[in-house]
Amino acid sequence: MQATAPERRNASRYRLHVPVLFSWAEGATVARGGGFTRDVSVRGLFVTSSIVLPVKTALTLEMILPALSAEMPQNTIRAPGRVVRMFGPTERTGFAVAAELYADTINEEASARSSS
Repeated sequence: MQATAPERRNASRYRLHVPVLFSWAEGATVARGGGFTRDVSVRGLFVTSSIVLPVKTALTLEMILPALSAEMPQNTIRAPGRVVRMFGPTERTGFAVAAELYADTINEEASARSSS
């Protein structure tokens, strides 16, 4: 009988495939990259990308959520994060990010758009 590793996640993850942009400090410059989310929770997300950042890299994320209807514009969720695991080179090339993605982050973005 094979033992399974204990689950380390503190929050439920949801499969979500949306574009994500990310930026990080590289010396005195700001580097940028992009990819797609594989799954998301309120505590973080997994990014699939040809760019794999080292563990402990601090970055800023922008997830671009599609519009749900013609009356509702697309939303962007912005959050700081830190790479906690990296994977590659395989079909799962990418990295896991710990970030606080609270619902009020989404609501603040929606409010800012509707008031402009």
